[in-house]
Amino acid sequence: MAIDIDPQRLLRVRENLQRGDLRAELASGDAALPAAWWDGQPFDRILLDAPCSALGVIRRHPDIRLRKSPSDIDKLPELQRRLLKSAWRLLAPAAGWCTPPVR
Repeated sequence: MAIDIDPQRLLRVRENLQRGDLRAELASGDAALPAAWWDGQPFDRILLDAPCSALGVIRRHPDIRLRKSPSDIDKLPELQRRLLKSAWRLLAPAAGWCTPPVR
């Protein structure tokens, strides 16, 4: 299953899946609000590609400086925390794994 808040990005995901002869259910939605798209079946694994500042690639993409404001970057840790917290709750319990951190 692939979830993205941006339906346009899901089009690229679909193209990449087709190119690799792979299949996945695609859903447009907010990963931090799974009630809108989750069927209640826990996931064995989750790969979360959380939004980041992209400052690590600024040499290759100098226009990032023009597209990212300090306030945009300041909001990222809270968004990343919400996404991780939400994803953690969707995981199936696994024997021997640690429990989520309490905060």
